[in-house]
Amino acid sequence: FIIYYTKDIQVKNEIHVYLISYVLGASSFGSVFRDTDDTESVQVIETAVRSGVNLIDTAPWYGHGKAETVLGKVSV
Repeated sequence: FIIYYTKDIQVKNEIHVYLISYVLGASSFGSVFRDTDDTESVQVIETAVRSGVNLIDTAPWYGHGKAETVLGKVSV
């Protein structure tokens, strides 16, 4: 899934900075919901990054490190 997140931060002199993130959740790459193919997962991640995703949400318990291992194979 992809989440669109934006935050308006007010800085000195009334300047506003907008942070925009397109987030990809990585739990599925760790086979959390079902067995997944690493090659297919890498293709999904590469496509997401090329499409503008700039933050990938992961955690050590996503497949006990499998999601991070899959992310390490990405070549974008």
